[in-house]
This record gives sequence, C-alpha cells and structure tokens, in this order.
Amino acid sequence: MPQPIDSASSLNELLRNRPDKARVLGTVNGWTSAGELVRKAEGLRKGSFALMRGRIVSLLIGEPEQLFVNLLGLDGLAAGILLSDARVEPSVLRDFEHTAAATLRVDSDTVTATEAPENAVDERSATRWIIPTSGTTGAPKLVAHTWASLTRTMKAPTTASAGLRWGLLYDPSRFAGLQVLLQAMIGESEVIVPVDYRDLASAIPLFASMGCNALSATPSLWRKLAIAGLLDRLELRVATLGGESADQRILDVLKRRFPRATIRHIYASTECGVGFSVADGMAGFPVSLFEKPLGGLRLRVRDDGTLLIKLDRMEQRFISGGHLPQDSAGWVDTGDVVERRGDRYYFLGRATGAINVGGQKVHPSVVEQVILAVPGVQAVRVFGKTNPIVGALVAAEIVAEANHDTVAVKDQVIAACRRLLKRHEVPAFVQFSDRIALSATGKIHR
Repeated sequence: MPQPIDSASSLNELLRNRPDKARVLGTVNGWTSAGELVRKAEGLRKGSFALMRGRIVSLLIGEPEQLFVNLLGLDGLAAGILLSDARVEPSVLRDFEHTAAATLRVDSDTVTATEAPENAVDERSATRWIIPTSGTTGAPKLVAHTWASLTRTMKAPTTASAGLRWGLLYDPSRFAGLQVLLQAMIGESEVIVPVDYRDLASAIPLFASMGCNALSATPSLWRKLAIAGLLDRLELRVATLGGESADQRILDVLKRRFPRATIRHIYASTECGVGFSVADGMAGFPVSLFEKPLGGLRLRVRDDGTLLIKLDRMEQRFISGGHLPQDSAGWVDTGDVVERRGDRYYFLGRATGAINVGGQKVHPSVVEQVILAVPGVQAVRVFGKTNPIVGALVAAEIVAEANHDTVAVKDQVIAACRRLLKRHEVPAFVQFSDRIALSATGKIHR
C-alpha cells in the first residue's frame, strides 16, 4: 500500500530528488526534464526572485513551463504565493492582492510592485499557497494552505504512479488544478499542460499525441468531452471526477469507454482540501465511510442533511482573518446537502444553491438526475427562473442527442419529472440548446 508522503517535503525537494533527465512537463514545445526546471528556478532565486524572501508574492499563471519554474523559484523562498490566472480581471486581481497583502507581482518573468500596502517581511521558509475558491455560490474567497494541507491525502510514488502521464484540464491557479500538478510531482508521474486548458479542441489532441493516460475533470466537463467525441482520442488508465457530484450516467459512460481504467470521484473543496474518494463505480458514497476516520478526516450528517467534516489537523485558513468556520467541536459545515438511501449517501446539491419555489426548496441536481435518465438527453442544466408570484420556477436547458426529435424528448422529460418528482420540482420551462455553458472551473453555471 502506498505510504503518505513526508509533510515536511516541498515542491523543490520533490523535483530535486528526481533524476536530472526525468521527463516532468509536457507542452506544445515538447518535454522538459526535472533538471532543466530546477536549474531555471535556481537562476531566478539568485536573480530577480532574491528580493522576494519572506514576502507574499502575487503569481500570475500563464505559459506552462514558466509556471513550473516560477513555482519552484518561489517555493520555500516567499512567505506566501497568491495564485491567479493571468486573464483575471484587473480589479479582481487588485482586490486579491490587497486582501493577501501581496507586495510583489510576478507575470511570466517580469517582477513589479503591486498596489497593496507594504507588509512586514516574514523570514519563515514554509511557504503558504494562497488559492481563490471557485466562487460557485458567491464571490471567491482566498484560502491559505500549507504544504501539509495541500498534500494530506497524497501518497508516495509507486510503480503504477510512475507510469502515469496526467493531462491538466483544470485552472492551475485553483485548488483542483494544483492538486493535479502536485499529485504528478509526488507520484513521480509526468504532466501535460496545454497552452489553454479551456480549449478542448487543442488540449485533447495534445494529450493524445503525448500519451496522456490519466485525466481529471468535473462531471460536466467529462460529459462535454463525451458529447464532442473527444474521449475516443484517449486511452486512460485513471479517470477522476471532482468539483461536482458524479452522477451514475457519466460514471457508466466512462466505464464503458475505459473498461480497464480506475475511475474515482473525489470529494474536495478549496476550503477543506481533499475529503475522500470513491472508486466503486457508483454515484454517492457508502455509509461505511462514517465508521472510521479517513486519513484524519471524519464525517457526520446534521439533522437538516448538511454534510459536516472534521480534520484532526486543520492548517488552512481564510486570508481575510481567522480560521475556517467550525463549531465548538471542530466540525466544518461543507454547505453540501446529502440524503441517505439504503447503505449509501447521495449529494443533493449546495444548501445555498436550492431554488425557492413558493417557500419549497428544489435542488437542481435532483431534477437533473431524472432528466439525464430520459433517452435522447445528453446534458442538462436546471436553474431557477424568477417569478413574481412564487419567487422562482424550475427551468431546464437540455442538449439533445443527435437524431432525436426535441418535441418528443421534451414530452418524455416532462412525463418522467411528473412521475418521479414532486409537483414543485417539475420544470415549468424546458428549452434546448447546442451546449451547456461551463464556468472557468468546469462547473455548470446556475
């Protein structure tokens, strides 16, 4: 069984311990070795990064190789690294930098001062990684992680992990993208990073040409790949799902396409880190996970159905001050609502994401599961449509499979919803479109 990694390790140590010529990073320009990345990072540490010791630095994520070099150059040198996409709105970036007290900004290989007030120099070498939340249910917040909290569930390398070649389809400035990068480094795997992770038409052919055999994406993004026929370009040994609850239909699609692959859905959040994972091919998670702590994590469900988690050691914190919201016993409210059916729990959705129909809550994912089971439906987005009488009504946007009559599909969708859902959960509006818009984090826009 793989052993947990040493929490005292760092990204620098991991790459310095790899063979000099070991391939690490694949891009459109080919492969870059561990030795090449380390030497370039060392040049920065002795040059323009020298003044960053003990400071909080704002790092804009841009060209893939420069991203790795910059992370290596700052790791263990800066007191904190604020990660942001290079395409972030300037006003949002300024707010992030001010909140994090970042005084220097690194954009590619250019270093400039920020508009944030000067912060005190902190000589500690344990760098904090400052990551924006996804903002799914509100404005993004900044969470500061330690190396230990980022890698709590990651394992030391094995023969199997050393043969993996990960493709990156997540924003590397967010928790999920960082997890893919760090897991590849810790597992002594290789990682392929496209110029733009959102450009699937370019990213997937790059993955295929460079032998990608491990991929992580949200269920919505996996569904988008399936609809576009892009899954046929890949031969995967590992497929992981995260960011949203994994429905049975997409799990079955992946199992049929990659019958010999390990398919795992992961429950994680920027605030709490990785919670647990399930690899039995079924949606939801078994009740047995409540029976014993999982790597220092315990689970509980509150009377209102909200999932609570408790870590033996919670090192991450909100940058705005204080620690993550915990009760007096240390339980953290995840904001996710679950329901027990037999010996399994299923995710209903975010507590703040429910549609209020005349005072009655409707969880979009519950309606989506019913609609996805209707023949001819490829993808669906359920959301609330404002109504002056009851506050909101349920609406559904559907992508139909090719050669299916949308009128017939709509009739079957309404019939299935009326049969399986409560009256206030049945969509009052059904429309069809060519695609479902996803956020930058690969999740459905509500």
